[in-house]
Amino acid sequence: APAPAPTAAPALLQPDATVTPSVVPAIVIVDSTEPAAAANLPSPSHRRKNHDALTNPTPTGRDDAGVPRLAPVANAIHGPAPASPSHPVVAASPLSPARTTVSTDPKPIQPSSPARPAATPTNPPPLSPARQVQIAAVSPARPAPAAPAAVPLSPARPAFPDFDPSAAPVDPSPSGHWNDVLFDFARYPERHMSDIVFHDSKVVVIRDKFPKAKVHLLVIPRERIDNLAALMPSHVPLLEHMQKVAAPLIEQQLHSNPSLTFRTGFHAVPSMRQLHMHIISQDFVAPALKTKRHWNSFTSPFFLGSRAVYKMLRDDGHVTVNRAEHEEHLKRDLRCHHAACKQSFRTMPQLKTHLEKDH
Repeated sequence: APAPAPTAAPALLQPDATVTPSVVPAIVIVDSTEPAAAANLPSPSHRRKNHDALTNPTPTGRDDAGVPRLAPVANAIHGPAPASPSHPVVAASPLSPARTTVSTDPKPIQPSSPARPAATPTNPPPLSPARQVQIAAVSPARPAPAAPAAVPLSPARPAFPDFDPSAAPVDPSPSGHWNDVLFDFARYPERHMSDIVFHDSKVVVIRDKFPKAKVHLLVIPRERIDNLAALMPSHVPLLEHMQKVAAPLIEQQLHSNPSLTFRTGFHAVPSMRQLHMHIISQDFVAPALKTKRHWNSFTSPFFLGSRAVYKMLRDDGHVTVNRAEHEEHLKRDLRCHHAACKQSFRTMPQLKTHLEKDH
């Protein structure tokens, strides 16, 4: 049969063409020049009719842009396909002159598989009564561990024979802060035997951990008293007792070193919470004396004599301390504390050298 004359490429179908088959045909273009492929195709006259149907669509109007709107095109082999509103519209592709025959291989659309529901955890089946009895017979329950027997404490040092807790009321809940450490000496003196010089039911005398002179002791009441402002008229006998305890200790030190002189008193604004009275020699030769604040805290009016504090409490019923005024004394220049000297120094090493050589 004579080959069909070449014709112009057909116009593209508009996207709104209603070629909506129920199944999507897989369009396969077969070259009519190959004999093996053409042997299985319809007759030439049938192909001519199909070609005319594809290349000469009938316009049905124009869209808003002025482009002709085409009528539906029949399937080249299977005839008109029924429309399906649920299937997407398929637009035909232009055919070249050499490829004028269309073959279809219908393939249904595979529906997407639904998502599997999440697996729900299942509890293991309960054991049968017979199995429970068997397990209990094989592995009996372990008995609860017995509480360890109480071990009696063996104090490293014997308690004070004259210590009567009822005679020394204490605070059952100290703060535990570093500035509260002196109260531990007052409450538990048996824990600090190496530091204790004297004790009784009212006071404990210890060596200062950082002495500022050759002899530096602290007299601490066993009763909980934070500072001078906490003293009340009922504490007058306590202050008397603290001075009586200090007197023989000073005499003992003078017996071994007659050149020493002593003062007893309190810091106006102490750094430690528990009330304590200093017994300090006036040589001030000690490695722990390092700063101007250290020096002025013992050689200026910041240091309140014990007799003056006792008299104030006895006469006024309280001890008044002007914190701002007394702290100003800590900032004054370094001066020798001896009445006949009063020499000024720029640094602590210079002052300490003066004390060791000239006094």
